[in-house]
Amino acid sequence: MARSSKKKEKKYIYIIPVILWMTFIFYMSAKTGEGSSAVSNPITDLIVDIFQRARHDTAPAVDRMTGVVEVMVRKGAHMTEYGILMALLVLAVKKNCGKISAGWTYVWSTAITFAYACSDEIHQLFVADRAGKGSDVLIDMCGAVIALLIISGMKSTRGRVVTGFLIGIVLVAAAMFLLLWPF
Repeated sequence: MARSSKKKEKKYIYIIPVILWMTFIFYMSAKTGEGSSAVSNPITDLIVDIFQRARHDTAPAVDRMTGVVEVMVRKGAHMTEYGILMALLVLAVKKNCGKISAGWTYVWSTAITFAYACSDEIHQLFVADRAGKGSDVLIDMCGAVIALLIISGMKSTRGRVVTGFLIGIVLVAAAMFLLLWPF
């Protein structure tokens, strides 16, 4: 009997990272527009600087590139936050719901991620210089779906190869865009 309750206690340990990650997302969303920019602007500037070493654009072109990279960084952060949340939720749901199928694990994890993304955008309506946007929920869910595809792809050697190849293609495409696009 004691062994069963210990096993049950250990299952709930998988919920702690989910709660911590949700807290982190809430914290980041509570930053004002200026505070949010203070986090993303150094990353944007670094990326632009790296590509400008090869491009040598004029000041107006650098400004246009900076605008595009800023959107990529900000929306990429949304996708990453919710991709990580999805991965943590898949593990927590799988460990805490007994013999639930992978399909139902994904359904529940997706539902929780979607609900949290919606609540996060509502939260941003009350933060200075921030806006809650339905389009951001869609971007959040794209990150979640990508995480699900990666999780599913990692179940076999062939899937790992294909997943790695696809991630590589996306990264190369983004780099080529930043190198070759006439800003």
